[in-house]
Amino acid sequence: NGKRVFRQGLLTMLGLEAPPPICYTREAEMLLERVFELDAHPCSTTREQLAEHLNVTPKEVQTWFQNKQREAGGNNKRREVGGNHTPICYLREAKRDLLERAFELDSSPCRVAREQLAAQINITPRQVQVWFQNRRQRKRLRGASGEGQGEEPLLAVVDGCSVASPPPKRPRAGAEAGGGAGGR
Repeated sequence: NGKRVFRQGLLTMLGLEAPPPICYTREAEMLLERVFELDAHPCSTTREQLAEHLNVTPKEVQTWFQNKQREAGGNNKRREVGGNHTPICYLREAKRDLLERAFELDSSPCRVAREQLAAQINITPRQVQVWFQNRRQRKRLRGASGEGQGEEPLLAVVDGCSVASPPPKRPRAGAEAGGGAGGR
């Protein structure tokens, strides 16, 4: 691997030795494999628990998972966007259920509520915010194609708190057929 060669060369130039690779026991390897099958991207708490159980550092466990994800290739939960890797947040069912319940209570939670949700399910507040934005958009799109259109006013976040905003203006009947002023 090119990165490994570069890193080794850099360490040699600095007169340092690279730490020896971690050799896991067969039992430890099997445990890591089982966890990887359940969740290829475990949260920091899970990595810390594994590290404590295996008597290694959480960073070493994280590195093991990164290497395993790289080996898995197609199962790596990343996609290329313009040559850069952009992480995609895949939520497990329990986390999605919690967010769905929170959405039923408030479709546009304030900053404090987003931070609390993020801490509960171990993702960033920004990821919670984007999830709610996407969920509101899905609800709007489903409402536009089916029944229940316009039942609930749209909400916006101003200074970290939810405020009601007027619904968007809909085109009048006949506007699509060229019934409006045509000179604009």
